[in-house]
Amino acid sequence: MEGLLVGAGTILSPDQLAVALDAGARFAVAPGTSDAVIEAAHSAGLPFVPGVATPSEIERAAALGCAALKVFPASILGGPSFVKAVSPVYPNVTFVPTGGVNPENLASYLELPSVLACGGTWICDKALLRERRFDEIERRAREAVEIAAALVPVA
Repeated sequence: MEGLLVGAGTILSPDQLAVALDAGARFAVAPGTSDAVIEAAHSAGLPFVPGVATPSEIERAAALGCAALKVFPASILGGPSFVKAVSPVYPNVTFVPTGGVNPENLASYLELPSVLACGGTWICDKALLRERRFDEIERRAREAVEIAAALVPVA
């Protein structure tokens, strides 16, 4: 599909990364920071977004060459306030909050200059997949796009 970028997660091992690559993933994400997975992703030339939850983990992932970091679980860590607090200290990384992101708080994350993107399981809930409610999944995806688009300044 034109304009669709497919990624893979939750990648926890180099073997899972290899499967994701074979399936056509163009990027991958993880809830934590694994040296082995980061090394495998770098070797494969695959953009990889490891998970972080503390300043020490941010520093470690950045030292391993990762410029985009998944903040997980974002809502438990303090939500947008956590990202806003750590961003000035780490200006060379961007963040992808996941875990507790929803339509009510999505804009609060996306308004932060250090936020590259957000992940939200509310869009494609497992129950909706089981029930084959693709109409509702599409509605939720469009809602997320509308929230993000409302934040883009009109020239």
